[in-house]
Amino acid sequence: MKIKILVVEDNVITLDELEYLLVEMGYEVETAVSGDEGIKKADSFNPDIILSDINLGDGIDGVETINHINQTQNIPVIYITAYDDDSTLNRARITEPYAYIIKPVQKRKLSIAISVALYKSKTEKELRELNALKNKFFSLIAHDLTGPFASVAGLSDLLVKNFENFSKDEIKQHIGLINDSSQQAHRLVNNLLQWSRSQLNGIVVTKQKTRLLPFVDKV
Repeated sequence: MKIKILVVEDNVITLDELEYLLVEMGYEVETAVSGDEGIKKADSFNPDIILSDINLGDGIDGVETINHINQTQNIPVIYITAYDDDSTLNRARITEPYAYIIKPVQKRKLSIAISVALYKSKTEKELRELNALKNKFFSLIAHDLTGPFASVAGLSDLLVKNFENFSKDEIKQHIGLINDSSQQAHRLVNNLLQWSRSQLNGIVVTKQKTRLLPFVDKV
């Protein structure tokens, strides 16, 4: 599938030039001549990247447009602007753009900026997914291991405090329960580690027919 790029630019000549360059590079392009139109197009077109002028004439400017889009979508943006003064760039910086390109736009600089932005966006997305997976993994560990470890702690504490009052059979029974809880915790850890590897494509699944009853009885 082609990479989709939304261009927000109020100068029709510049807009046509950018559209021509981007189509020539092999991208699928949608255009908007105002911030309001850019917001609507971002929602319907769902672009992979946005190229936006900062000053868009009447109505909201490029920074306000990207701010509005960022509230519901996480789309990398490159600003294309005729202004490179500190006040303009500082305003634009709050939207965390991936690059600035000063007009007039050169094809090679545009191509490099888009390639870098797409690569950084992909990397950041993967990092966010890995971080979410890590948080889920820790949450599962905390939830699933609480029961077995609570049993081990409670039973061992009972043995320590009342050892002399227990018969050998009672002590053996409590040790057996502690062992069962320890084995359960060990199985849970192994299962969680296997699950985490499967989420990271760290294991290869080989499908085969098997009898479910033994697994159900074990669980």
